[in-house]
Parts: sequence; structure tokens; C-alpha cells
Amino acid sequence: MSRTGTVAQALALLVLGYVLVAGEPGVVIGVLGAALWAWGMARHACVVLRATTISGPATAVRALRRSLDRAAVPRQQDPDAPGHTRARAPSGLLPAV
Repeated sequence: MSRTGTVAQALALLVLGYVLVAGEPGVVIGVLGAALWAWGMARHACVVLRATTISGPATAVRALRRSLDRAAVPRQQDPDAPGHTRARAPSGLLPAV
């Protein structure tokens, strides 16, 4: 085991011992919060590192180009085709209110 791992384990045992001896609710909540925060940051860093090593910008651009090549060509739709209604201007004068 490395020296850093041994120091980290000793520090964790000291904090755990203090929490158990002190028994203060604020200390317990603070230690649990710090542990959850550290665990979340480690998971976030792991996910970010995994995502950046798997695919780079070139892979994303290539995938985008391939998907655009497979997509259908956009066509303009006829606004007067059956089933399409258009808003029309009123035919006569509106009564004054």
C-alpha cells in the first residue's frame, strides 16, 4: 500500500473516532455531508475523464456528418395543399364598438 493511502486511511479513522466520541449531531451531519460531497466529486471526475477519452471532437463531427447524410432532403411544403388551412383577412369592415 502506498504512503498516501496509509495516510488517508489514518485520517479517515481519526475523523471516524472523533465523530463516534463526540456524538454531536452537527459533527455527524457535517462528516456525512463531506463524505457524500467527496464521493460525488470523484464520480463526476471519473465520468468526465471517461467521456473525454472515449470520443473527441473529430468523432462527434464525423457522426454529425453521417447523420446529416442519412437524413431526408428537406422539402418545402405547398401551403395550398389539401388539409392546410391559411389565415385569411376579414372580408368586410368590422363594426365600430
